Amino acid sequence: MRLSTRGRYGLAAMIYLGKKYGDSPVSLNEISKYTGLSNNYLEQLIRELKKEKLVISVRGVQGGYLLNKPPQDISVAEILECLEEFFGTTECSAVPGFCSRENKCPSRVIWTEMYDKMIESVKNISLKDLIDKE
Repeated sequence: MRLSTRGRYGLAAMIYLGKKYGDSPVSLNEISKYTGLSNNYLEQLIRELKKEKLVISVRGVQGGYLLNKPPQDISVAEILECLEEFFGTTECSAVPGFCSRENKCPSRVIWTEMYDKMIESVKNISLKDLIDKE
């Protein structure tokens, strides 16, 4: 499995928001300084994170973005599933019925096992776990 820049950079932005959890809203400029990403790219990522209610926005001069729940209640899986167009080892391992050879494919078993273990792993890692490791 390979993560796109959306997943990697979105996770970096979420880590920064997690570090600021409980503080005042964080501006795109501040997130940009931490991640090195442009405001335009961050806006795209934040828009997706807002749709999934992982992030909320606060309007006004002192506005910005906040996590919608504590970092320990947000899994890496939630973030990556929100941002990645496809999150898995192969399409057939993640999407039942995707392939017409699904029931005859000898290698599908290994792809499905890898997918299940990967998902289990990232579901058990919280945003707080990542922050604590920094």
